[in-house]
Amino acid sequence: MSALPNVSTTIEGRVEYAAADAPKVTFRTGAGELLAVAEHRTEAGVRGRLANLLGSARVRCRISCSDGSTVWIESKDAAWTRVHRGDGVSVGAILHAETATAVASTGGTLFHFVPDPAPSPVPESSRLLLLDQSGGEVGCLELAHATDAAPDANRLAISGIRVSVPHRVDRVERDILLAACVDMTLGSRSYFAGPR
Repeated sequence: MSALPNVSTTIEGRVEYAAADAPKVTFRTGAGELLAVAEHRTEAGVRGRLANLLGSARVRCRISCSDGSTVWIESKDAAWTRVHRGDGVSVGAILHAETATAVASTGGTLFHFVPDPAPSPVPESSRLLLLDQSGGEVGCLELAHATDAAPDANRLAISGIRVSVPHRVDRVERDILLAACVDMTLGSRSYFAGPR
């Protein structure tokens, strides 16, 4: 009798800094295989510089997946984050209120992100529970907070992120989970009200 295959999904992201470049997040599977690399992108030209000066620039990040696909996340206000593929096809959106909810482009709820009521066993981390559309727990997302002694304007508040889901995620779920991770790290967006 053969063993049952492992059908869970683990995504681990690490914030990395290059000498002259903006930070990026490298995502690997639980087995250590490269899954994706995310980078912050700014609008180019006069329009982009003007938007930055006026404080109206949108956060835009590109996720380059190891399977050759590209996912973009864009947010301009506090209410939502748009997620779409490189060819412009919408994946869905992440809606922000007291907590965050990921919705597929077809209108169905994928995940609710809510704070874990249990205290984190590690002081420099926090946990979000992933709930399905009915409120049942389907996974967790752990955030490792940066502990740099000397904060730097270019340093992010999150140094690493780990998503654990007890089933194999489909492409839409994968893209939404990667987008949420990038939104929290490179986008510096909190997914729940209150202190982080």
